[in-house]
Amino acid sequence: MTIKLTDVKNGYYASEIVSEMVRLGYVRFSKQSFISFWRDEMKIDKNNTQYGYEMHNKRFVWTENFLELVKTYCSENKDLFEEE
Repeated sequence: MTIKLTDVKNGYYASEIVSEMVRLGYVRFSKQSFISFWRDEMKIDKNNTQYGYEMHNKRFVWTENFLELVKTYCSENKDLFEEE
């Protein structure tokens, strides 16, 4: 049996990125914030991006590079995501 790249998770699910941002203190960063970032701010086409790939189970996996972009976005918009 051959294991394909799309069978092995190498990156982060959206929920893991949201959890990481909350852990880092951006407690108001939500799944909706995440979606707005990749779809509206970055204008990423999930079918053609260097920032992730779809696994065999149809779940999208985001790269380490994309996680760093999210961290930068949160740090530049602290007033939106940190507790008051």
